[in-house]
Amino acid sequence: MKALINAFKVAYPYLFIIVTSSVLTGVMFLSFLWVVGKI
Repeated sequence: MKALINAFKVAYPYLFIIVTSSVLTGVMFLSFLWVVGKI
């Protein structure tokens, strides 16, 4: 159980980075579509 918690502590920052970059990519893509739609 303790090993699992340690593994989670190690993996968490990577997971956070992946989620953040995915969200940023999605937001950028949506705003790109919005700008293209406006033109």
